[in-house]
Amino acid sequence: RQIYSNLVASVSNFEQKKCETVYYYKVNYKHMKHLPFIVACLAVSISSLGQSYRMETIAQSSYQWTGIAISKSNRIFVNYPTWDVKSPFKVAELINGKEVPYPTKHANKHFVCVQSVVIDKLDRLWVLDPANPQFKGVVKTGAKLYQYDLKTNHLVREYRFPSSVAPTDSYLNDLRVDTEREIAYITDSQLG
Repeated sequence: RQIYSNLVASVSNFEQKKCETVYYYKVNYKHMKHLPFIVACLAVSISSLGQSYRMETIAQSSYQWTGIAISKSNRIFVNYPTWDVKSPFKVAELINGKEVPYPTKHANKHFVCVQSVVIDKLDRLWVLDPANPQFKGVVKTGAKLYQYDLKTNHLVREYRFPSSVAPTDSYLNDLRVDTEREIAYITDSQLG
């Protein structure tokens, strides 16, 4: 992960900012067109780039995160997949290094097994819930995709996937949103 961060920082001209005593990198979206180049360069030694970056921990958790998303206003969101151990929540916002259930503690109880959080170019938060805790099968309520408005923290849309799209043995995994065509692309790691 550190190699990837250094490559991205070198190639994509990230803007470095200071947040209290912790450094982080803010993505400049106009440079995302370089992503195929970045992926191709993962084998390249970062020492050849002649740049160094200091990475610092901004938060830690006793539970596994499988996703992290950073908004344009630098809000940070993480998710917990519920693979082996039940986490206290499924989606959280990191505020001053602490995990705070998002959007609220009560609303967080409606998530089953969140695999991915993504913020698109329009600064909308997407939460992908494959609803397959511990890979024991999709629960009756089914897999869902949620869209949140980060200005109000309200749910904008909830997409329910029928069993023909997300059958019992599916595990919806990764998500990308094409904001120009308003299409979400989702992979299913169980079905291949």
